[in-house]
Amino acid sequence: MDSEVLLRFQEAENVEDLRKLYSKLAVPQIRPKLCFLTYLVILPLYICFGGLVFWATDFRSSQKAQLRFDQFCFEEKYAIITLLKEHSDSVYNIFNYSRQKIDAIVNAIDKMEICHRKGVSDFRPKTFDPYNSIIFSYSVLTSTGYGDVHPFTVTGQILTIIYAVFGIPLNIAFTADFGELITKAISAITEYFRLLCNKGDQREGNKAQQLSQEVLFIIVSFVTTVYVNFLTIVVLFVERAQGWTFMDSMHFTFGSVSLIGFGDLVTRREKHYVFIVMPLLFIGETLMALVFGHLQAVAGQDGRYVQK
Repeated sequence: MDSEVLLRFQEAENVEDLRKLYSKLAVPQIRPKLCFLTYLVILPLYICFGGLVFWATDFRSSQKAQLRFDQFCFEEKYAIITLLKEHSDSVYNIFNYSRQKIDAIVNAIDKMEICHRKGVSDFRPKTFDPYNSIIFSYSVLTSTGYGDVHPFTVTGQILTIIYAVFGIPLNIAFTADFGELITKAISAITEYFRLLCNKGDQREGNKAQQLSQEVLFIIVSFVTTVYVNFLTIVVLFVERAQGWTFMDSMHFTFGSVSLIGFGDLVTRREKHYVFIVMPLLFIGETLMALVFGHLQAVAGQDGRYVQK
């Protein structure tokens, strides 16, 4: 910044003059502010487009992977049963077993195998049907990544990288603009009621700064309250829909809205999940980002106040 610009800043008499001067010197933003309603069209189309692409590239491969999982150890099991039946006469002569007991042993082997498969059912690969493909697109877009659905082909893996390169910035832009919209709405409402309560009262200096901190505190308190109540509603909905405990539902919901994506709990893929839970998680993600962002702003203002 040259001496002329510094001189102009020094000559500015009040905050309003500084704002006007800054608006003339500020570099214009590269990314234009999109209309918020545009995201309501772009994001669903982008998720559906990604789901269609992954469905086309990985559906057959995921079916084959699921079939391999279902047939795992089948050959070994039937080899044992066949061997047992072939030598049933010898077993009968040695151990005095009847054929009914041999059949009971075979049935016990089947039950053990069924019980074992129930225990490892969570590890069964999921096919890229339309719903799982859309959910996978959502998890990539939000960088949640539950891990229960993943591409099996090289083409699918490459397309996942490309999809994430464009999708994650789009989600960040949506979160930022949605959060800004909420912040402006709350600020406008707060300012309106402030003017009603303090009509004719001119505040300057420390009083204006204190008022700014009060407005920020109101915004943080309001957003935090909305976030906690919203999160509770989502948790109760997931608890009822999935038949989980309250803590399991809380664990899954918080991991989703905070973009952690633990992967230890994954919801069943009913149709209502796509149309109800996913939009709720989108909103929860934005509210959580707002809470953390405003808490950081409060901490920054307190730090500047202490330094002064």
